[in-house]
Amino acid sequence: MFKQLIVFMLLTIAATACASHVVVTAPNPAIVDSSAPQVISLGVIGPGQNVAVSIDRGTNEQSKDASNLGSEAIWDKLAVVQSSLPAGWQSIDSLTYETPLTARIIAASDAADGEYSIQLQTVDEYEGVASLAFSARVTVSRNVMTASLNPPVINTGIGQPAVYSFTLTSTSSANDAFEISTSGLPYEWAFTKTVFLPRGSTKTVPYEIIGSTQKDLPVKFTVRSLSSPLIQQQLNARLITTSSLLQDAKAASLGIPLFPNSEQAIYSIIGFLANVIWV
Repeated sequence: MFKQLIVFMLLTIAATACASHVVVTAPNPAIVDSSAPQVISLGVIGPGQNVAVSIDRGTNEQSKDASNLGSEAIWDKLAVVQSSLPAGWQSIDSLTYETPLTARIIAASDAADGEYSIQLQTVDEYEGVASLAFSARVTVSRNVMTASLNPPVINTGIGQPAVYSFTLTSTSSANDAFEISTSGLPYEWAFTKTVFLPRGSTKTVPYEIIGSTQKDLPVKFTVRSLSSPLIQQQLNARLITTSSLLQDAKAASLGIPLFPNSEQAIYSIIGFLANVIWV
């Protein structure tokens, strides 16, 4: 009886040692073992954002293919179980044989804040390793980006650039692109700037406005995700453009049409001196 128990324990240990596994490398490192499947965390994403799930190709099992006997079998594909996706969500399976295997889960653009569970599954085509299914938990929140503005008020001359500095911070597990736009400005002054923000990063972005007439304007900036309009933040600012002899001299270096083309070189020198000497 004692010998049988020892044999059983040894067989159990051997089976466990040879159990297949999945080594998740992104967005959050984890190991899923076939002997004790677990739920992995994909972190937080916003509505419409897509999170990439990457795994190593090693299976932790030996290949049963005659041409690869003795070597470790490898996973050939990572797939998302379609029936596990919430309504309006989408997915993209990994490419077959790519390294690392990377599948993408795309939240609905109007997804409500909350926690969601999605099933993924590995595939081995030729080396005899059984597919390994596991669950991934992801939290959806609209608050995955914060933006700050400095300075909020700029007083500058006509034709002189007013440079606002935006600091964008991502708390998402997904890369995203954001659009910075304005309201409250004359049409010809306004433009839209697009910024790529990697997951979990902070980026400082300049936004330049050049006023062509004397004005004192309230400006509203909107930083909006291209994945979903639900991810956005509005910031209030003020732009004051005034005219003076010194400011007009500085503006000359920008090449604005204040002077005839034949005299542009002279006024460019005046503008240069105004910017260097009278700062």
